[in-house]
Amino acid sequence: MLAEARELGFLGPGELGPQLAHARGFVETARSVGAPLRWLDLGSGGGLPGLVVAVDLPGTEGTLLDGMERRTMFLSRAVVVLRLEGAVTVVRSRAEDHARSPLSDGAFDMVMARGFGPPALAAECAARFLCREGHLLVSEPPDSAGERWAGLSDTDLGMSFIRVNECAIGSIAVIRKSGATPPQYPRRGPALRRPLFTSP
Repeated sequence: MLAEARELGFLGPGELGPQLAHARGFVETARSVGAPLRWLDLGSGGGLPGLVVAVDLPGTEGTLLDGMERRTMFLSRAVVVLRLEGAVTVVRSRAEDHARSPLSDGAFDMVMARGFGPPALAAECAARFLCREGHLLVSEPPDSAGERWAGLSDTDLGMSFIRVNECAIGSIAVIRKSGATPPQYPRRGPALRRPLFTSP
């Protein structure tokens, strides 16, 4: 399924082995903070890391969220092929809209973002999905020490940077939600044009 996702342009052209290993870094990081019961893959695209997390963390309930019809059609078929029905739901929606659904607001104890966007956008879009003490896991660039998240503490998202988890391939930032999310978040549109904080 990942090879097909790459052929469809939903994954980068690189070797699948490192991409798979990087996705398993999300599994390792999730276990390090306490394996989730309900998780959401933000901007799931070609299914990384969501499909890998679903297979490697059986007994959890996952949501693959993406706004593109072609991608969600592929993801829905992948769920069937991998026999993940009942464990994984595919949703086609913008994150800003789906976060406001009564079924999604505060419903997840983990949100993952592999290539969703800059830190401020990922944090703002994830905040409303997360329950109190839930975690946001975000793929980090090489040699990151978490400096991209320095401005997060100055926002009112109720989130704080914890650490960068070094994995076999790549690294993952761990962000914890410890406060309430104000009702105006996530914003529709201004989140990208006017980020709550900027990264160095």
